Amino acid sequence: MKNNKLQKPNSMKDLALGMITYNASSILGPLIIFLTLGFILDKLLNTKPIMLICSVLLSFIITNILIIKNIKKLTKELNTIYPSPNEKEENLKKNNQ
Repeated sequence: MKNNKLQKPNSMKDLALGMITYNASSILGPLIIFLTLGFILDKLLNTKPIMLICSVLLSFIITNILIIKNIKKLTKELNTIYPSPNEKEENLKKNNQ
């Protein structure tokens, strides 16, 4: 079974590269799929630009959902790896009691 937990990156460069790769695939994947579907539907239904435009809009919505979900997940996991100074102080107080 794979471990889906975020591992501490070796450097900020690795973290940035991973985020760029994920975001690029989150944008290009739905865009290519829905552009192809829109183009095919336009050919079949003879509705020249309508399906293509609708598919681009749908791709934009899906892309934003994927990126927002990823940012929330990444933020949550990064907070466990790099706790904020307030969380560090609270943990020290709990350990000292």
